[in-house]
Amino acid sequence: MDRKYIEKLKSGLKDKFVLAVTGVPGCGKSLFCLFMSKFGAHYLSADEIAGKLLTKKKCYSKILKEFGSSVSDGNLLNKGKLAKAVFKNKGKRRWLENYLHPFIASEIYSEIKKSKKKIAVVEAPLLFESGFDSFADMTVCVTSGLRNINSRLKARGWTPEQAKARAKAQFSQRKKTALCDIAVENNATQKELEARAGELSKFLRGLVQQDF
Repeated sequence: MDRKYIEKLKSGLKDKFVLAVTGVPGCGKSLFCLFMSKFGAHYLSADEIAGKLLTKKKCYSKILKEFGSSVSDGNLLNKGKLAKAVFKNKGKRRWLENYLHPFIASEIYSEIKKSKKKIAVVEAPLLFESGFDSFADMTVCVTSGLRNINSRLKARGWTPEQAKARAKAQFSQRKKTALCDIAVENNATQKELEARAGELSKFLRGLVQQDF
């Protein structure tokens, strides 16, 4: 995604503080973001926005044209079939990401702009891979041990093959952690993760009061 486009969007949010949260599948980033919203932040999920975009005819008609009937149910897009197709074909996955990411960024911008809250938390699994990190004022990587990650993915119903395919489609936990401003460990209880979200929220509120 064009960083100049992202930076142009970000320039329209000078009165907002954007915290971008990333991490590998199963690390607990969604739960961390939910805790951040509990402490007053406006929470947005890039994946949820992408899911909504895929239900819009203007969007899915172009995808069907690119992928063909293998990802459709009649005239409608089948998200499950699309997911299988993109994780089997790197070129197709990149095409889809390049097509969707600008729309996702635009939608995130609009939602943050409309919000009355000063702090926005954006969950973005492909934060650095997409170039969306330039939209953020601060970045966080939620980390967790492999055993905990596998346990969560298994509970989610993912097969080992699905987990491996998705892991290969993004940066490793080590690389994400190195690129982020802050790492938040999630190897204990939900209560402890909530406490870490509370600490960060308090720190960010202090920054916002100082006009960061």
